[in-house]
Amino acid sequence: MAVGDSPDRGSDKYVWSGLSTDTKPAKVFIGQLVIETDTGLVFEWSGSGWSKRLDGVDIDALVSSVPTTGTFHHLGHEGKVFAHSDRHPTIADSAVVNYHIRVPAGDATRQVHLRFGFIGKANTGTLDVDIEFFKGCTVTGLGSVETVISTNDADVKTSGVLIYYNSTITDYGEAKTVTAMIGEKKSASNLDQAAPEWILAPDGASARDYAFKVTNNSGGTLDLIAGIFFYDTGAA
Repeated sequence: MAVGDSPDRGSDKYVWSGLSTDTKPAKVFIGQLVIETDTGLVFEWSGSGWSKRLDGVDIDALVSSVPTTGTFHHLGHEGKVFAHSDRHPTIADSAVVNYHIRVPAGDATRQVHLRFGFIGKANTGTLDVDIEFFKGCTVTGLGSVETVISTNDADVKTSGVLIYYNSTITDYGEAKTVTAMIGEKKSASNLDQAAPEWILAPDGASARDYAFKVTNNSGGTLDLIAGIFFYDTGAA
């Protein structure tokens, strides 16, 4: 039993807990509760003594415990988690393709947290692919719009974040990270690597452009599957 001075009025709940054999608090106020964890009994101080109030009780109901989930899980329930995946076959040897991601203008408080993964298959030779992630790209022409879907079919929202395949980018801007798929085998992926979560910066005045730059060094054509996953707090 927690003993000594009871919580001040104005605290969340005036509840003590302990075993039935413990000594109940000596300095209490009217309405103070004590829960015996071994019997489930609840006692209330009347001003002159302790009287049994309830036979067995759900402690959580008395102390207002709040169930919680992680941010990603919570936003998924709100329909604000999105996924894109697509297969692009026969990318030529030495070719460079890109996945261009545009965070829209107009909401400086928007948070977009993104993860990615790629699967590659070299049709001849051995797999050798560079994957670079850039921020602040100069885009002079938009590529084909890629499909982005909500992961919550029960509460479907639309993200303002757009993904394009093979936009015309004249300057890729600031390089943020480089990864690769290299090996003697003809196929590999980086989906099982510890890819970090990237937090894309919003810009209230103008759109913000990011891109994954994919370079095929395999000595032959490449089949590529991309997976891009993100949550968007501005989705509606």
